[in-house]
Amino acid sequence: MAIFRDRLVEMESAGVLVIGVSQDDAASHRSFRANERLNFPLIADTDGALCSLFGACSDFTAGSFNLYQRVAFLVEADGTISAALNINGPPEQIQAVVERVLRP
Repeated sequence: MAIFRDRLVEMESAGVLVIGVSQDDAASHRSFRANERLNFPLIADTDGALCSLFGACSDFTAGSFNLYQRVAFLVEADGTISAALNINGPPEQIQAVVERVLRP
């Protein structure tokens, strides 16, 4: 999510809100936000309702651990969600979407 952190001022100036979402709990989000020095909100969608609504987050099991995908929603000034990006996706793809959203 570093690209969103690093370009947040540009995105906000363009009227784009960045919101991170995953099914991890609030404690996990606090730790992740601190470790990554994130400057935008993270939503703990522990029951998966938001993720299901947008079909954006998925989870998988590794041994006895449930791992949750983190997604960044880019929300335009009019409330339109312009993108829902898996933060583990290809960096060049994420960069291309950010550039598209920032174009006037």
